Amino acid sequence: MDRIDRIKIESLLHEGLTEKVIGACFEVANELGAGFLESVYEKALLVALRQKGLRVEAQVPLKVKFRGVIVGDFL
Repeated sequence: MDRIDRIKIESLLHEGLTEKVIGACFEVANELGAGFLESVYEKALLVALRQKGLRVEAQVPLKVKFRGVIVGDFL
């Protein structure tokens, strides 16, 4: 399998998930419109993603690595 074939397979690997996430984003934007705080859109997106059958969490802390060393947490 050459590099091009691997790229094609990898790009399709999460196509269904990507479609659900982008779709949910558009649904939230279209239904709520403009003018709310970011936190409102975040909560609405969680609702939309869960209604699409996805397990999601908000504001999950991530370990930040620099040159292989954990240098902090990102919230």
